[in-house]
Amino acid sequence: MQKLRIENLKVSYQNKKKTVVALNGLSLAAEAGDFLVLLGPSGCGKTTLLKTIAGLVYYDEGEIHINGVNADLLSVKERNLAFLPQNLSLYPHLTVYENIALPLKAAKVPLEELMRRVEEVAKELQIDFLLSRKSRQLSGGQQQRVALARCIVKRPEMYLFDEPFSNLDPPLRAAMRTELKKIHRLLRGTFIFATHDLTEALALATKLAIMTPDGRIAQCGEPLEVLHHPADDYVRDFLGGFKDA
Repeated sequence: MQKLRIENLKVSYQNKKKTVVALNGLSLAAEAGDFLVLLGPSGCGKTTLLKTIAGLVYYDEGEIHINGVNADLLSVKERNLAFLPQNLSLYPHLTVYENIALPLKAAKVPLEELMRRVEEVAKELQIDFLLSRKSRQLSGGQQQRVALARCIVKRPEMYLFDEPFSNLDPPLRAAMRTELKKIHRLLRGTFIFATHDLTEALALATKLAIMTPDGRIAQCGEPLEVLHHPADDYVRDFLGGFKDA
């Protein structure tokens, strides 16, 4: 089943009296259960694309369909998405339990079910022993797990991740990639993950989309197919830059 279909998407904004085109005729699709990774240089529109899918940014042209429904007909809540930004946005004055519970409280989930689901996801991510601590008392890796728990606790149909591991040191970043891969297998949800790191992309993706600096998709397919059979000179040169690094 196709969870997401985007056709000829254009997004622009005004910057100092100048129109900046962030996405320029972008088309993309994700099937149920995909781990779709958006790989591209900084400034290519990855964050804008995720925010547009989530309903946080308006688009000028094109169409977005979620579960076969035109997204113009869906509110942010009705899209049934979870979005984990690069800035984790944890509330330092709240406990880990309270931070994780926020999406469930907003959805007015009954207290007994809320408690069960918070404890369940905390146990999955091995942070159940931290539930009573304030988030400001946690290490970077622990905060990352709390933010991830808050993202998945509602069990939505689609999950959007905007370079969530970019501020972690390499060993912790690798550990979090492994954790996220396990969660994807467990939840069987559709994950869309933005990164500028090829190693991260290849470690996570079941489908890889290469973005261009002007906000288009140059190639999308299985990771090894994209890596070994680039569609054009841009993709070849872009991936070649990683190989030479």
